[in-house]
Amino acid sequence: MSFPLFRLAALVTLSVVVTGCRTGGESSGDVLRKQNLELQSQVAQLQKDASELRAKLAELVGAGGTGKSPEIAEATPRVASIEIDFLSGPTADASTPPQSDRNRTVAVYIKPLDGRGRFIQATGKLTVEVSRLASLNQGGPGATDTPARLLGSRTLEPLQLRDAYRAGFTGTYYVVDIPVQASDVQPPGQLLLRAQFADAITGASFEASRLVGLR
Repeated sequence: MSFPLFRLAALVTLSVVVTGCRTGGESSGDVLRKQNLELQSQVAQLQKDASELRAKLAELVGAGGTGKSPEIAEATPRVASIEIDFLSGPTADASTPPQSDRNRTVAVYIKPLDGRGRFIQATGKLTVEVSRLASLNQGGPGATDTPARLLGSRTLEPLQLRDAYRAGFTGTYYVVDIPVQASDVQPPGQLLLRAQFADAITGASFEASRLVGLR
C-alpha cells in the first residue's frame, strides 16, 4: 500500500472511531447532560406541585372542611413559591445632571407563582429587604463578619400588597419601592434583595432572594 493510501485508510478508521462515540449525532456526555437537565426540571416541577398541595391542604384543614370536592380543591391555584424578577434594582436618577447626593429608589419586583410556575395574585404580608454586599477585597477585619449591610426594608400589609399589583408589557408582578441613599448604590458592587411572603389564606410562608449587580 502506498503512503497516500495508507494515510487515507488511517483517516477513515479514525473517523469511524470518533463517530462510534456518538449516538444519533450526540456524544454520550451530551445525552447525559440532557437527561440531567430534564431530571432537574422534573424535580423542580414536583417540588412546586408538592408545595401547592401543602398550601391547599392547609386551607382545607383551616376551613374545617367546608365541603369542597377534591377536584375543586386540586383545580384551585394557590401560591407555591415566590421569585424576585430580574428587572429589580435601583431606578435611574431622572435629574440632569444626576445628583449623587440625592436619595435613590430600589424597585423590587415580586412574582408569586402557583404550582405550575404561573403568576398568581396573592393575599398576605410581604416583607422586602435591600442590602449591600461588602467587597471581599476591601480587606478590613470586619469584612467577612458583616458580608451584607442592610440599606432598607419595607413590609406591605394585605391591602398595601393589593395596591402594589402591576401589569404591563414588561410583565405582571408586585412592586415594592425602597428608598436608599444614592451613595449606597454606586457601582461597582452588588445588592442582595430578599423577600418573605406570609400567605393569609393558607398560612404558608415563602422566601426568595436575588443578587443585583451595580453598573
